[in-house]
Amino acid sequence: MMKKLLAFALFLYPVSSGMAQEFRIDTVQDVSPFESETTYSFPFLHHDKREIVSDSINRDLIHVFLDIEIGKEHESIFENVWGSEEQPFPVLSDISFEVLRNDTQFFSIGISAEGCGAYCEYFTEYFNYDSRTGRPIEIADLFTSKGIILLCDSLLTEKRRTIENHLAVLRNRDNRQELEYAEYFDDQKYLNVTLRLYENCLQRSDTLYAEYLRFSMNPLTMSIWLSRCSAHWNLPYDALWDFEYEIDLLDWKDHLSEYGKSFLNVESTRPGTKRSLYQAPSMPSLRSGSESKAELHLRERM
Repeated sequence: MMKKLLAFALFLYPVSSGMAQEFRIDTVQDVSPFESETTYSFPFLHHDKREIVSDSINRDLIHVFLDIEIGKEHESIFENVWGSEEQPFPVLSDISFEVLRNDTQFFSIGISAEGCGAYCEYFTEYFNYDSRTGRPIEIADLFTSKGIILLCDSLLTEKRRTIENHLAVLRNRDNRQELEYAEYFDDQKYLNVTLRLYENCLQRSDTLYAEYLRFSMNPLTMSIWLSRCSAHWNLPYDALWDFEYEIDLLDWKDHLSEYGKSFLNVESTRPGTKRSLYQAPSMPSLRSGSESKAELHLRERM
């Protein structure tokens, strides 16, 4: 039984959208026993007609993100992440979330927190579910076997292009003066570390595995995040950070699985969804030799 769910109030989390929301999203809150000014919060879904579906999603979210199973907590669902008497420094703190899609077909949510191990870093994980069954969805579920290979190859090509373009700027003294914090590159050591960061990243950027892709899916588009080039120690040198792309699912429809196509809503105007703040650049074609005649539509947002 979730003791703290009974002990603490549930606060309604508003989702701004013109479309009807499939799940009601509440927020479970609790106060850290080791830091009275630190409040923990986490999303909790409700569905008036399909409680078994919302319960399934809640169990998965809490298990994966908070490292605890509902019903097995002693005091709180946060007890495995807010520290202990032996080690009061929290594993996670500053948890927040954003509901990205919440309709009768698909539920997508991004959950962010500061995670601490050897170092502390802020991060975001994305979770996607079939609203009809509560089943967790991986990106490979949404594409055909050839389609997911094509997608990974296309994303990898775009990532490499971004890194190569940035390296070209860094290697040109005049061009790098236009960069933010350009004065840092007057230090040759700083410049050398930055160059090695991206050169090493290029050498590693020859394979992309679908299971490591973070994504969220709107009725007509999909946002995809690729991991940054830097580790924690050289993070200050990494201006590119995570690589974020958006694809138009109608342009990729021939590469979607039948299951993936079931989540498309061609009549949707996507009210309430996050829109790109950037104009899409000219779209490169797929590499020569591809069996597909589809065009690559990756909108790079940096």
